[in-house]
This record gives sequence, C-alpha cells and structure tokens, in this order.
Amino acid sequence: MSGEMDRHVPRISRRRALGSLSALAAAGLAACSAPRAPSGAGSSASAPAGGATASAGGTAPAAGTASAVLRTPVTWKHAVASYKFDTAFQLMGLEKGYFRELGIELEPVAVTSGDNMLRGVLVGEFDSGDFGPSIAFPAIAMGGGVKLIGTNNPRVPHVLFGKREINDLRDLYGRLVGTAAPGAFLHALITATMVKEGLEPDRVQWVNVGASPDVFRAVVSGKIDAGVSSIEYEPEIPAGADVKVVLPFGPRLPDYVKQAVVVSDKSLRERRDAVVAFAIAYTRGHRWAVAHKDDTVALAAKLADGKPDVMALAYDRYVDNKLLDLNFYLAPSAIELTQQIGVQQGLQDQILPLERVATWEIQQEVVKALGEQSY
Repeated sequence: MSGEMDRHVPRISRRRALGSLSALAAAGLAACSAPRAPSGAGSSASAPAGGATASAGGTAPAAGTASAVLRTPVTWKHAVASYKFDTAFQLMGLEKGYFRELGIELEPVAVTSGDNMLRGVLVGEFDSGDFGPSIAFPAIAMGGGVKLIGTNNPRVPHVLFGKREINDLRDLYGRLVGTAAPGAFLHALITATMVKEGLEPDRVQWVNVGASPDVFRAVVSGKIDAGVSSIEYEPEIPAGADVKVVLPFGPRLPDYVKQAVVVSDKSLRERRDAVVAFAIAYTRGHRWAVAHKDDTVALAAKLADGKPDVMALAYDRYVDNKLLDLNFYLAPSAIELTQQIGVQQGLQDQILPLERVATWEIQQEVVKALGEQSY
C-alpha cells in the first residue's frame, strides 16, 4: 500500500504510545517554564452536581453574561477536529456572535488528530482544544501542564463501519482496521471496547488513517476492511456498496468521554477571565444549536460541505439521543472510567487524582452566567 495506508499500527505498543506522549509532555514543559500551581490550586476537588432543571426552549439571556465581558478583547485560537457535522455545535457561538459579545475573537483551527491538538495546547499554539482526553491523561502524568475544564460533547456517537461480512469485533482479527494514532480517541475507543469484551486488540492490523471523515472514506473505498467513524456518515454509504454499520460503541461504553475542552495550567493562572468567557460563549452556542435545528443544519452543511438532508439526520441523532451536555459538565465518574481504560491499555500507569487532571471552577462560572439547562 502507499500514501496514508502505509501508516500501519500493527499492534498496541506501550513503548511507542508512551514515547509519543512523553514527547508531547516534554514539549509542554519546554514551552511553559513558569512554576506550576500547587496541587489542587485553581481546581475543585469536589465536582458540582451535574443535574439540570430548566427547559431547553432557548438560550439564556445575554444579560446573564454581562459580568464575563473582557475589559480588553483577546484573540483565542481553538482547536477542533476536521470539520464534520458536530462542528456546527462547536462553532455556533461564533456564527451568532456570542464570543465577540464577551470580547473573544475566536479563531477556530481544524486539526486532524487529538495528539496534534494536545501538542498545540501544551506549547501555546492553541488556547484550547476540544478532543478525546484519553491522550491527555498520560501527558499530564508525565508533567504536561494542562487540565480538562468541561465538555459539551461527552457522549459517543461513533460506530464501526465495515464490510458486510463483518458482524462483530471478533471478526476484525487479522483485518485492516482504520483509526487515528495510538492513544487518540478513535483508537482508544475501539481498543477499550475490545478489552472490555475480552478480545485481543493485538490481533488486529491497525491503520492510522486520520480523522473520522478519512476513516469513513477509506472503508467505502475498500482500502481498509473496517474503521471507527461517526454515525453521521451512515446516510452517505453508496447504494450497493460492501459497507454497513457493524455496531455502535455508545451502548458498549456509555460513560466513556468522547471529547473535553483542554486548556493549559498557564492559561488558568494568567488568563482565567478569558477562559471563562470562552466557555460561556461556547456553551451558549451549543444551547442555541440544540434549540434551532434549521440554523444548525445549514451551518453544518456549510462547514462540512455536506448535504442538508444528511446533516438533518445527523442533527436528529445527536438531539434525540441527548449526546450533548448543555451545562459544560464533565462527570468525575466518566473521567475515572476513561482513565481506568487508559491503564488497561497501558497508556498510563495509574489513575490520577481528579484535581490533577480537571477543574470544575470554569463550569461553575458557565452555569452561574447561563443557568442550568436540559433538553
């Protein structure tokens, strides 16, 4: 094979994965020479309750965000995955002007993998990133100065696409299966599911294809036998193609964290007001998107260059299955489970304390400004 299909990951290599993560952590330490905050500083060891009570009839009034307006506007570079349907949720706040209202000039950057997003946050290239945190925990253990601050997109909408003869994860043994890099979300998701079900990921020929859209295209083109991608691509399976949805991952790992917003410890110390303003506008955009289907479908079609009818089906799957969190809340139990899986996969040696990997102070400010809200 040639091109992107040459990038094989023949087995889960603890040494390879940890070597890559060590490089990420080293990059962050080199870029952030300022002393780190004492353990627990800038974070809350006891997370707030995540239950929401208000109706989702619309977004919170702008008046609730007045205290979060920055005195001096700032530019904020935010890393997101390659543009696809759910990018519309992430960037609706930009479309509606919510960031600018609070003094944030948002510059979204599409990045193909979580490890590149993490590296960017560590070295200061990005102010924040929204990606699968499984790769962040090992970097933090090695000294990387970042924390999870919340999430609007915690639940897994991903499925396994594969040839029609593939009916279960065991059928992947010996086959070419597309994911992202070892430790990144797509790879961690499927290997964690296999380990949970007593299967052996080492018996699969892993191929580092890239992001979800790349994996789906590789399956449809026949370059790989199966791959992990988002459910939104199911309507795009060509008629008569030897491709089907083999299984969904959400029911198998209901508490596994899909994405979390990650920022540097330095930003939490020195730019806390900007972090808060970003999180408020980000969450407000998600709330508007959930309450306004037509706007969201139109923006998704523009960003992902997709068909409106396909984007509408994706919207229904996200909203009907309540895949989003409208309070920017990341459950401590979900963080612990995701770390447990990382330990099982050999990506990290032990589960780190909550206060070392996350803070709920920013999420509390979001709810204070916008109020709690549910679907």
